[in-house]
Amino acid sequence: MNLRKYYDQVHKIRQDIKEPFVLLSSLATPNGGKEGCVSEVPAELAARMIADGVAQFATSEQIEAYHSDADANRLAAQEEQLRNRLRITLVNEGDMQFTTEKSSAKPRGKA
Repeated sequence: MNLRKYYDQVHKIRQDIKEPFVLLSSLATPNGGKEGCVSEVPAELAARMIADGVAQFATSEQIEAYHSDADANRLAAQEEQLRNRLRITLVNEGDMQFTTEKSSAKPRGKA
């Protein structure tokens, strides 16, 4: 492998990428890479992955699906967070004991 040619190719691809992060779609590889997995990666890594032949720029349909899945996952995480934060206990009136006696505990502070 000619490293000069490889790094020239990576540099050329990197110059074409204007954003700091890019959505890539993976390609099938002989070592088990699965085709069609979309992920967001930094531009430098994207240039190397494209030059290596393990990924390509995601299509508009893949980008739309990625963003809709991310929005759905974000919403589900927020709902789960709210569910964990909000705890309600239902108690029957018969189970509650009402007392009007004052507490015998001494107040804190100076004695």
